[in-house]
Amino acid sequence: MSQKRDCAFIIGVKMKNILLMAFLTVAVAGGCSNITFNERYANANWNKVIIAPFEGDKAKIAEEEFEHSLAVSSQLTVIPASVVLLKLEEHSLKEKYKENPTKAVVELAQILKADGIIAAKVESHWPKSKRSSDLVSAFTSIHAKLIDASNMAIVLSSQQQSSSIFSSANSEVRDVSKAAISEFQEGFASLKGKN
Repeated sequence: MSQKRDCAFIIGVKMKNILLMAFLTVAVAGGCSNITFNERYANANWNKVIIAPFEGDKAKIAEEEFEHSLAVSSQLTVIPASVVLLKLEEHSLKEKYKENPTKAVVELAQILKADGIIAAKVESHWPKSKRSSDLVSAFTSIHAKLIDASNMAIVLSSQQQSSSIFSSANSEVRDVSKAAISEFQEGFASLKGKN
């Protein structure tokens, strides 16, 4: 009889932990966003931007999301990071990029007659174990900026953050990237005077 009671007690504790984790996921999983747009660039009528290779351990995932969503934009011509790397090599800027990535990308933007540069930094922190007793959430953020290639002024800045107990790192990076992309699309509309 005591084994049945012990088993029922253990099942009850596990159910309580599962319900608590589900509640915390709903409470914590909501992301935060913050976009800023430099109003001096409203109606600037830009035609072309390049996506600089992103920084961070999950940067490639974010780059792919930006490329997928923005490279076919009807608002502007967007040159993706994968093509930017090829163009750096084509214009003999690969060594300069290794020494000073910002300087090389700005020089390439001027060669390609791009109005702006999209740059981003991706950060993610994930618990090493996902035991039910840990209750440690994962955290992901992206800070993406659209920079004026002629004077390095920030035209648009989007900062997205998200935390979750159950999502994978790659999934969270995709989610914060999509939120940033949505804000960039709004910013592109402002640049073209379609707000």
